[in-house]
Amino acid sequence: MTKSKRTYYRYSNCFKEKVVREVSSGSGISSASLKYGIRGAGTVQGRIKKFGQEELLNTAVRIRMKGETDGIGRLREENRRQMQR
Repeated sequence: MTKSKRTYYRYSNCFKEKVVREVSSGSGISSASLKYGIRGAGTVQGRIKKFGQEELLNTAVRIRMKGETDGIGRLREENRRQMQR
């Protein structure tokens, strides 16, 4: 039984900044990863956070009306009660 060796890549700060600039200029995170051969899914996202460009990351904003929030809470409470039975 042989263990497969894991390859680690070390990138310079200049390279990391270049990738972040590429994403900030309109290129997507996945396309920048492909272009520069970065394999890790979270690598580019981690660099974006490190360089203080969180606005480049995809975020989900959910807007709910007061009634919807109350209804969701009521349904969760009903589910919790049923699970306890």
